[in-house]
Amino acid sequence: YRQSGVRLFYMLDVIMNDLITDFTTELAKQAIPLYFDCYLRVSDEISNPDNAFSYRQGGCYRVRIGVESWSQRMLDLIGKEIKVEQTKATLASLANAGIKTTAYLVVGLPGETDEDIQKTLDFIEESKDNFYQVEPHLFRYFYEGQAHSDKWAENRVSLYPEKFRDSLICRTWWVNEEPSRRKAVERLCLMVEHCRKLGITNPYTIYDKYKADLRWKKLHENAVPLAAELSGPSEKLIAERYALKKRILAKTIINEVGDFHI
Repeated sequence: YRQSGVRLFYMLDVIMNDLITDFTTELAKQAIPLYFDCYLRVSDEISNPDNAFSYRQGGCYRVRIGVESWSQRMLDLIGKEIKVEQTKATLASLANAGIKTTAYLVVGLPGETDEDIQKTLDFIEESKDNFYQVEPHLFRYFYEGQAHSDKWAENRVSLYPEKFRDSLICRTWWVNEEPSRRKAVERLCLMVEHCRKLGITNPYTIYDKYKADLRWKKLHENAVPLAAELSGPSEKLIAERYALKKRILAKTIINEVGDFHI
């Protein structure tokens, strides 16, 4: 920051769950306009509204989360080890604090059904104000590292014809199970169009980012500064953190007999 004047840092390829509390606590003590963009896993700690507010005060600007699906069956299948309600609470807490949220989704997982996709579409619509960005991706098969790599290996097929093998630096595989790749692409297009109609963008151009920033600012009282504002006066950026207003979020509590209370 002192060398180049950069105010927004992207913590690339690091999951910051174990670091973010200490990191933001220290940054909050510094009278300098630093912000950061990071990856977090869904967790009870991150879904706590008080914690999210503290992250915001400490310069957390944007959080990228692997939501993957709103179907619990799909989450269990890929070994995600989270519950859909945890995801909902995490997104709500971060958005309430004004932190931009990016949700990564996976479309076309082996065994995925129309019902699974519809659950995700319904969730996006229900929680649309808590998404700054939704970025869906087609499922990709890897030899190792996935919950069912070995199982899926039995049905893996090369995406491109064998005659092109010598021309490829690496091979791309698909699992020959339902949904077909064609069906998966159709579902991906459906999700993209659904988000577009809801006003949720996947911004990459400067113009789209600006529109997304304006939408976020309008939706959330504690919204982080627009990207265009980060080059503004230091005093204004420092002051905006002290002007944040803490809001109480309704919590869903499950008691021992399974009843829900708001």
